[in-house]
Amino acid sequence: MRLLVITQKVDTKDSNLGFFTKWISEFSKQCEHVTVICLEKGSYDAPSNVKVFSLGKEAFKKKNEKGGFLRRVHYSLRFVKLILSERKQYDGVFVHMNTEYVLLGWFVWRILRKRVTLWYVHKQVNLKLRLAEKLVEKIFTASEESCRLDSTKIEIVGHGIPVERSHQPIHTEPLHLVTVGRISPVKDVRTLLVGFSHIQKSIPVAECTVIGEPITDKDRNYALELRKEFPRAHFVGRRLQDSIYADHPYTAFIHASQTGSIDKAVLEALFAGLPVFTSSEAFGTDIPGITKFEAGNPSDLAEKIERAFREGALVIGEVGRVYVEENHSLSKLIPRIVHTYGGH
Repeated sequence: MRLLVITQKVDTKDSNLGFFTKWISEFSKQCEHVTVICLEKGSYDAPSNVKVFSLGKEAFKKKNEKGGFLRRVHYSLRFVKLILSERKQYDGVFVHMNTEYVLLGWFVWRILRKRVTLWYVHKQVNLKLRLAEKLVEKIFTASEESCRLDSTKIEIVGHGIPVERSHQPIHTEPLHLVTVGRISPVKDVRTLLVGFSHIQKSIPVAECTVIGEPITDKDRNYALELRKEFPRAHFVGRRLQDSIYADHPYTAFIHASQTGSIDKAVLEALFAGLPVFTSSEAFGTDIPGITKFEAGNPSDLAEKIERAFREGALVIGEVGRVYVEENHSLSKLIPRIVHTYGGH
């Protein structure tokens, strides 16, 4: 099986998209050859059977060039050129998240008789997704809530969480909360930090670390407001996933994302053994290690964390780790995707 993988960015050092390099490496174990086309390429030590092509965004960044329309034309022309020139190097196509690549490449792939699938994890159902659904063989997603398009082509396969890493034990004294992800209004970080402020009134030594960065201008303004409003919270910026839980004695993970999709940051926290407090509709109380609080209600969050802390319930959760291994491990996900094309 030879596979063409299309994604936004290939860079192990990227705190937001760096995880996908592990997907590529896993694909390389399951496929004879993997060709990757990405919008932007950074640091990545590719296996011998993987070839990575960039559409050139990193070059535009270095030159500090603008001109959005001309850039998009350049990307589109190079994309079509690559899927044609590399056509003998792949049997199937896996598009990660970006539906526009399905729309741009489908005609070529139809003529070449290449099987095309899409990975999509977002609650938004827009016109591009509806059109892409007509053109692909299958849409893989992490959960029922992660792709809300009504289609028989959707297959729920769980997230792809690497489960080979080992983690340090959790220390319950003092109370140290952590949240990981993009700093954005849709992640509702303010509710988490107001809840933390409530906790500090009764547990003054409590700490809270915010790991992540803003992406858009709106995000950056939001992050600036939060830093000013909550000076006792630790904003540490981005961290590579492998280093987040390596040496840090966090007590619990807090989460209030409003995206409606299963957030892999929550699954990674569960695998690290952390108890998770979340208001996201994507997570139910049937998942081991999950405690729900009312969305937008920092008092409810604070009350549930304080109660668990005083009762000694904030301990390492082996059941959460087992849940992630069984339902969301990368080593199980990739073979399942490859099997769709008639691979291993």
